Amino acid sequence: MEKVALRNASALSSPPPWELRRHSSDFRVLRTVKNRLSSTTIVSRSPAVCDLRLNTARDGQRVKKANIIALTLFLVGAGSPGSAAEAEELSQNDWLLRAENDNARFRLLQQQMRGFDQPMWEVGERFERLHDALQRENYELAVYHWDKIKTTIENGVAKRPARGESARRLFLGDSWTKIRAAFASGDKREAWDGFDSARTACQSCHQAEKLEFMNNQVIFDLARPRRD
Repeated sequence: MEKVALRNASALSSPPPWELRRHSSDFRVLRTVKNRLSSTTIVSRSPAVCDLRLNTARDGQRVKKANIIALTLFLVGAGSPGSAAEAEELSQNDWLLRAENDNARFRLLQQQMRGFDQPMWEVGERFERLHDALQRENYELAVYHWDKIKTTIENGVAKRPARGESARRLFLGDSWTKIRAAFASGDKREAWDGFDSARTACQSCHQAEKLEFMNNQVIFDLARPRRD
């Protein structure tokens, strides 16, 4: 009985003949594939094939560079504001885009930004608002406008450098700093003294620039209250 049981167990544990044949066939297939891969690897390492691959890669890079250059030139030409196609799409209101080139556009922008007259217009407006702030005893607002007046004059000097010497000597230097301190003090009398000094600085600068007629206008009639 024991011999029969062992024989049956051996029969169950060992694969049938057709399974052996199938495994053997699979092994042969795997071995064939491995050999072919090895052969392919060896061939691919041959100098001729390496040369061919290298040349092909170089040719591909050249073609790629040529395509990039062509695309760039096309985009530059197509995106140029001066191109005929885009010029037809622009309206008469596109005064800046219709300019011939960038130099022409910068010139138009420079003309629109004007010279020292526009900054001085803002200075005059803020000078009046500064006076209103002092009347309301809003000294923080007075300091705010005084700071902006300095920025505006500096921007004007950037556009008209010839005005810079008088502006720095009579307005933007120690004079401006002392006047700001007067406004920031919060003291009513000192703040109005600062306003008087600011008016004098403006008129002195006009005189130095041979623009005395600027001093004869309503804005310079602004003064401190009779009782401060």
